[in-house]
Amino acid sequence: MKEVLIKIMNKIVRWICFTVLFSFIPLIAMFVVSKFWGYEGGEYKYVGEILFACIVISAETLRTLAASRQHGKQALRDILFASTFLTVVFPAFLYGGMLLDYKSEVLDVLTIPTILLIASLLGGLGAQILEREAT
Repeated sequence: MKEVLIKIMNKIVRWICFTVLFSFIPLIAMFVVSKFWGYEGGEYKYVGEILFACIVISAETLRTLAASRQHGKQALRDILFASTFLTVVFPAFLYGGMLLDYKSEVLDVLTIPTILLIASLLGGLGAQILEREAT
């Protein structure tokens, strides 16, 4: 049991270091640049980077689930795969709408991107826990 917990913790630490932190690099860069030059673009200036982080984290979760070698808990894996797929597609559509300058109608506030980011993080964490084999 202790070995399984160590493997799970190692996977979670690698996932946080390589997936989560790297997906937030554009958001951190936008924050630093906007503070350095004093850019006041409102709350919309971070939406694209938050949606990008959602897509990166969710895509990595899909890769983890697709490469999974665990045969137990297939129903849970299928549900996680389907919900994670939605957290890739939905932010992509929102980002496309934002690029087409419909942000005032599509993304009124940061609530939807933040909820999607939390869902992506929870899905990724669930996949790391579900996939017990250290790769």
